[in-house]
Amino acid sequence: MLRIHGARTLYLGASVPIEDLERVHNSFQPDYYITCFIVEGVGRSVREELHYVSDKFPESELLYFGSSFLLSDINPPANCNYLTSLHQLDQYAI
Repeated sequence: MLRIHGARTLYLGASVPIEDLERVHNSFQPDYYITCFIVEGVGRSVREELHYVSDKFPESELLYFGSSFLLSDINPPANCNYLTSLHQLDQYAI
């Protein structure tokens, strides 16, 4: 969907180690990170994960979507936006 609008994208896959994410960040300086939370991982809650990534990359915006059960009671950082529909990505591709 983003590529249709001319956005450059890079797919990293599931369970990317933070060190790899830091390398990508240093190389590409992305405006956005897009992630999906289906199940809660081991180690950090979804809320903790959002705050951790937000603190690591404060100049990038983190767009996230996924299970409403996991995401219903989260107070996200300012640079994090919850997408209720993938169609909302259109506004970021322009």
